[in-house]
Amino acid sequence: MPNYFYTDANGQKQGPYSSGQLKELAKTGRITPETVIETDDGKKAKAGKVQGLAFPETPPATEKPVVVPGKTSSPTSGGAVFDVLDAATARIEANKVRDADVHKKDIRPFL
Repeated sequence: MPNYFYTDANGQKQGPYSSGQLKELAKTGRITPETVIETDDGKKAKAGKVQGLAFPETPPATEKPVVVPGKTSSPTSGGAVFDVLDAATARIEANKVRDADVHKKDIRPFL
């Protein structure tokens, strides 16, 4: 299995990392799709072009609150804030399922 390296924001080469470690770096946002990844034999590519890496989704700044079906905003139901929190929790759970599927697959060497 090849080793992977990346260049951090300060221009420092970080690594070596296994493919599993590289996946974790992408998942946690330590590397971005624009981060340059390098193999131990010197081949380079942007992380966004590497199959098998999943990056955290960031919602657009203009995103509107999500309405959860069956939830109402009233003083007795907890109000709109709790409805939005319920929607966020549902998104997190959906992402966990998606992330579990991603981790079942190994990344392919990109070059």
